[in-house]
Order: sequence, then structure tokens, then C-alpha cells
Amino acid sequence: MELEVVHELSDAQVVQLMDLYRNAWWAEDRTLEDVREMLAHTNFIFGFLSPNHGDLLAFARVLSDWTYFALIFDVIVRPEYRRKGIGSQVVKTVMKHPVITQVQNVELCCLEEMKPFYKRHGFSEGTGRMQMKRKRPTMGCT
Repeated sequence: MELEVVHELSDAQVVQLMDLYRNAWWAEDRTLEDVREMLAHTNFIFGFLSPNHGDLLAFARVLSDWTYFALIFDVIVRPEYRRKGIGSQVVKTVMKHPVITQVQNVELCCLEEMKPFYKRHGFSEGTGRMQMKRKRPTMGCT
């Protein structure tokens, strides 16, 4: 199934994105206000729409410095459309973006069970020397 790709979401599609996030444990606590803010500060948005109704079936976003790195976030497909090739379409579309084809490294984080999927799309475990670490900033000024 070939889906229409948009790089900006309508208000209705942002609400549909919230529905997608509710199906993912790693994003289920996101708020509409926070998601709108996040989208406003995202370099590249990829919304995949159903051919008939324009409903949001899949989504991904990318942050990039346009030279060295592009970080892919939030690759998600509506549950009833998984295992139909849409996830592959999402990754291929992101990787064909003219800016992303020019950066030196494209990276993403994924669940252990998704490693084979991303490996099929050319992603590796990394260099072995670099590890992604996480730190949450303290809230407010002290």
C-alpha cells in the first residue's frame, strides 16, 4: 500500500498522532500541548496518510544538524497496519530525504525486538565505542 507523505500535520492529524502515541508505551504520557511544541521544533516531519481518507497511519520525525547527524525519532505505525510494509516505507522515505542523504550518520534508538527490522534497512549496532546515554535535565532554576 503506497501512502501519501506529508511534512506538516493538520490539527486533525496531530490529534491522530496523539492516538498513535497512546499505543506506544514510550510515548503514552505525551500531551497535546507538548506534542505541538515538539513538532514546531522538529526539522523534518513524515506523516503517512491513508489514500482514501487522509488519516494518519504512520509517523516519523528527524532532528538534524544537516551535516554530521540525523536522529530519527518516533517511528510508529497504527497497530492494525503493522506487518504490511508500511514501517519499511517509513524508513525508506526518511532515508531518501535530500538532507538526510547528505549527513554522515543517521541514528535511531529502538527496542531490542526491532533490531532485526532496522538491520534489514542497513542500520548497525554502531561503532562499539560510542554509546547513547540519557540524562533528564532538572526542572526550573535553582
